[in-house]
Amino acid sequence: MNGANRPHVAVGEARGLVDAVRAQRAGNLGPKEILDECLARIEASEPEVGAWVEIDADGARRAAARQADLPRDEARGLPLLGIPIGVKDIIDAAGLPTKAGSALRADHRARRDAPIVKILRDLGAIVLGKAETTQFATADPARTRNPWNLTHSPGGSSAGSAAAVASGMCMAALGTQTGGSITRPASFCGVASFKGAWGAWPLEGIVPVSQHLDHVGPMARSVADLALLWTLVEARLHPERAADLARRSEAIIAGEWYQCTPPPRLAIIEDYYCETSDPAAREAFRSSIARLEAAGATIERLSLPESFAGMHASHRLMMAVEAAEVHRKDFAERPDTYRPVITRLIERGLAAGAVDYRSARVHQQRFGADLAAALDVPAGPIIALTPATVASAPPLSDHNTGDPQFNSVWSFAGLPTCGVPACLDEDGLPLGLQLGAARESFALFQAAAWCEAVLDFPGRA
Repeated sequence: MNGANRPHVAVGEARGLVDAVRAQRAGNLGPKEILDECLARIEASEPEVGAWVEIDADGARRAAARQADLPRDEARGLPLLGIPIGVKDIIDAAGLPTKAGSALRADHRARRDAPIVKILRDLGAIVLGKAETTQFATADPARTRNPWNLTHSPGGSSAGSAAAVASGMCMAALGTQTGGSITRPASFCGVASFKGAWGAWPLEGIVPVSQHLDHVGPMARSVADLALLWTLVEARLHPERAADLARRSEAIIAGEWYQCTPPPRLAIIEDYYCETSDPAAREAFRSSIARLEAAGATIERLSLPESFAGMHASHRLMMAVEAAEVHRKDFAERPDTYRPVITRLIERGLAAGAVDYRSARVHQQRFGADLAAALDVPAGPIIALTPATVASAPPLSDHNTGDPQFNSVWSFAGLPTCGVPACLDEDGLPLGLQLGAARESFALFQAAAWCEAVLDFPGRA
């Protein structure tokens, strides 16, 4: 990597979430010290990266001070004690704005946490602030820049979440995905990501884009960080599984959770993903496959089901119609406040016919079932492996946030994915892998963590 393309921040030096939890348990670190690390990185990097809408440093300090004074037994009941997180600015966090990149919401302040934010706070996490997003989480670029190269896009629409994690300004961040807005910015910024099954994590308190396509999920510095977040949140959402999930959480913290399993069985989808990738991304993907196979992974080939035909058209139509339904009144009254890309999206949705929309919804249900069936075979569940993006992050001068189509497949199907940074292209920009499965499971994280360890992405501690 030449000097011009060196990361804006030394991303490999930032502490990860699991590392912080371990350090606190060992008595080597407290909530105040963890917060100070993140605030120092914000001071150094935020003026150029532009990851935040609002940083609640005072509120975070008060929360960290309260936590530092907790009795030991009470502190032990907060597994995410003192962990600073970012929240995408379409997700409500009490007392903070939810502007969604729009002048229509310039004065908005959330009265209560979205349920997913409340769960994380109840686990001990500290909300450090609201992360930048594109307008109403669509495709008009935000002001955020990519920490790896400030002249390139961080992706969208969870731009601020990805850039903040990559810069070490927070230890995890919530994003949302309707097309590719968790996996793509995470890949562009060289961090790990998780988009769960549709509806698995609550969407209440989140400004909607498309009710049948929206997902919420985390980004973090490693798959272990994601896996810990997933087990802890799942235990709150499904108390009947809490004991098993608690054992898995402890295994993650102990570092004994994927090394004891055999190398994963991975299915490569080549007939679409490799044909569509740009040459550099395609070569990086094939190189990653070779390294994984040499390390012991079982590599198979998988074709997308026949119902994949026309999938992207159905996805775009559904997204347009459902976004138009959300914005119809405001768009009629204040069209001047809407940026060009979302304007075209709403106009397309308003012009669409009911029969075409219904056909797209039927297509979604059929494709989701077909893709899940292809991955859930009698011989055992398969984990699909694809490039995370068509190419690395585009220049800001292109005025777009990158192509989401590789991720839209999984958003349309409503199936879970885990994103893993893989390598740097010749310009020093990150490229990632996307692992998909028929259902959420600990096995998906184990496979992703195994891949992460083999690939040993440069630029992460």
